[in-house]
Amino acid sequence: MGHSRLYYNKDKGKMVRSRSRTSRRLAKRLKAGLLRYQS
Repeated sequence: MGHSRLYYNKDKGKMVRSRSRTSRRLAKRLKAGLLRYQS
């Protein structure tokens, strides 16, 4: 959970500050993408 936020902030911290709602959706997408890349 916390890690996903850190990763997202590193990729696009501006978006997180602009829209926290969309950031949550994108964070979930990024988390899924990271899991795919790792595995």
